[in-house]
Amino acid sequence: MKLSIIIPIYNSASFIGHCLDSILTQKNIDIEIILVDDGSIDASLQICKEYAKKDNRICVLHQSNQGVNVARQKGYDIANGEYLMFVDSDDILPENAIEKLMDYAMQGFDVVRGNYCIVNSKGEETKQNSAIGYYTGEEYSNLLQKGQTPPFLWGGVYRKKVIDRSFFDYVIEYDLRIGEDYVMNLFISMNVVKVKLISDVVYLYIQNEGSVMHQKVFGREYASRIDDCITKYYKFPSEFSKKLFELNQIKGAISREFVPEMPFSYSDYKRIKKYISNKKNENIIREYHNRKQLLFIKYFVLFFIYTRIFCFLYVHLKSNYFKRDII
Repeated sequence: MKLSIIIPIYNSASFIGHCLDSILTQKNIDIEIILVDDGSIDASLQICKEYAKKDNRICVLHQSNQGVNVARQKGYDIANGEYLMFVDSDDILPENAIEKLMDYAMQGFDVVRGNYCIVNSKGEETKQNSAIGYYTGEEYSNLLQKGQTPPFLWGGVYRKKVIDRSFFDYVIEYDLRIGEDYVMNLFISMNVVKVKLISDVVYLYIQNEGSVMHQKVFGREYASRIDDCITKYYKFPSEFSKKLFELNQIKGAISREFVPEMPFSYSDYKRIKKYISNKKNENIIREYHNRKQLLFIKYFVLFFIYTRIFCFLYVHLKSNYFKRDII
């Protein structure tokens, strides 16, 4: 059973060799490696061509700089494997990672994902644990929305037929360059029957300065683009799944209020207050999150109100104080 590994590349001359070496030394696998250079201005393309000369399993494509989603779609278009794997050019695979994933793929699972480690600049590894077990497509969607499984495209294998080509078009349409993996996984869950999540570490995420993975809170305009893309193209499998999506929107709005650089949004506040005023929404929070999160969301509004009152009184009193001094 062939696996197509798609690697978008942009100015990765310092990393791509290590990435490819970790893949080429994997054992007992039938693979093709599709390298898509996204208009690199360093030596990335030349390095890729040199590897391709040495190993006929490697195919090199080149395009003008159009972003990771277009690069992945280009790799998808020529992939011959029954399964696909996405790898970032600055990361590496641990020994036997592909074999562990494909063992389950050959048992008929549409998606097989494992755990990953974050590797810092000192080479220290920190394992990121997530849910393990067998899940349906809807259950996988709920795990993604609850943050109980990694939202990334890397770290697993996907049956090619569960990834519609149009999914790439959707994230390209909304110009999603951060968080697009989460959106893609939600779309993929619509076509999935069987998902296997395993405890083995199958991916090493190399922590580099400036990595987009570390951006935890999106700006309002960008968050709206993500929400609009999901709302337009994602078919919620149940009312329950839709409620989870609404809850995540509220949690995102709350998170933004704690970012000092982000201006206050009264519309976000009204939206949060309206959400928690609906008693029906408490059930979804209790059932799929926990009591602490429910209390956090409820008391955020009280905190918000008292903070605004304090600021108003402070400004008002300060203004009157200065007026008195002038008189």
